[in-house]
Amino acid sequence: MSSVGATPFASFQFYDVLTDTWTTKTALGGQLLAALGTDFSLEILSKLTSYATKVGVISGTARTLVDAGQTMTVDRFCNYSIHITAGTGIGQKKRIVANGATYFEIAQPWDVNPDVTSVYQIH
Repeated sequence: MSSVGATPFASFQFYDVLTDTWTTKTALGGQLLAALGTDFSLEILSKLTSYATKVGVISGTARTLVDAGQTMTVDRFCNYSIHITAGTGIGQKKRIVANGATYFEIAQPWDVNPDVTSVYQIH
């Protein structure tokens, strides 16, 4: 959303991933954002971040993945998903219910526990 100096006092832009284009909509109605002093934007990224297993030791139990090379904020990744992208357990996706500085805890058990050969990403 952006403020504009004249009626309707705001515009709304959205990004279409399929066509790789931005589109502007201006008919928001009323003076919803007449007092908005600065522009701002809302963005959603499909992949927040990713971590590879190249640092530290990885091990996995039925409901955890441990990466001793990480120093994460506790519970920073709750309700994100963890994807095994290579190595043992490739193709698995699970919801993260908790994390500590060096581990992730998942909602449902792994089909195949990850190990030192596994590579993962957080989405």
